[in-house]
Amino acid sequence: MLHTTIAPTMLKGSPKENVLPQDATAWINYRIAPGDTSAKVMAQAKSAVGDLPVELAWTKTPDEPSKVSSTTSESWKTLAGLAAAESQAPVTPGLVTAGTDSRYLASVADDVYRFQPLVLKVEETKMIHGTDEHVSLANVERMVRFYQRLIETAGSR
Repeated sequence: MLHTTIAPTMLKGSPKENVLPQDATAWINYRIAPGDTSAKVMAQAKSAVGDLPVELAWTKTPDEPSKVSSTTSESWKTLAGLAAAESQAPVTPGLVTAGTDSRYLASVADDVYRFQPLVLKVEETKMIHGTDEHVSLANVERMVRFYQRLIETAGSR
């Protein structure tokens, strides 16, 4: 969560275990951290391969990191206050390392907060984007209650 992440997600080479590949392809997923850019990430990748005969290219235009949202705005104070009341725990900002649809809101909002009032056990986090991905009914109830309070509170300001 403190730097750009690099995850090789697909590899393609030989069609059989006993055949040397004529070429190989790797797809690497980068989650670019605030403060980095796609140009910097590509330059670092090219530096890492040095003189090896490797071709590097983006398969699509990369998503630049989202702007960091304010932790002093009225919106933050409302969200953090409601989250603290719901969880009975201290609230602190953090970095979402996932690619979310919230990036599409940057053009219409000064700040975009990626918050879900979920309570998950460590083993439940393994199902995120995995087999049997689901949300418990208790978490659905928690989210409905939280977002109802958020809309009511923000609407009364």
